[in-house]
Amino acid sequence: MKAMTEEHVFQCTGCESECDVHVRVQDGKIVTVEGNDCPTGASYATSQCKMLLNSKDNQIKQPRC
Repeated sequence: MKAMTEEHVFQCTGCESECDVHVRVQDGKIVTVEGNDCPTGASYATSQCKMLLNSKDNQIKQPRC
């Protein structure tokens, strides 16, 4: 079975750099966080991505017609 990989981009507002932080997710788990100029960027993007993944997990799946 092929692994499902997604990439999400978050713009960090933790400092004035406002980095675009790229988070790669494989099979529902964060595998890389890149693009941050400071540790705050990585922490911010990781927390945002976890919230996004949790909301996806909690969505009710609707059948396709």
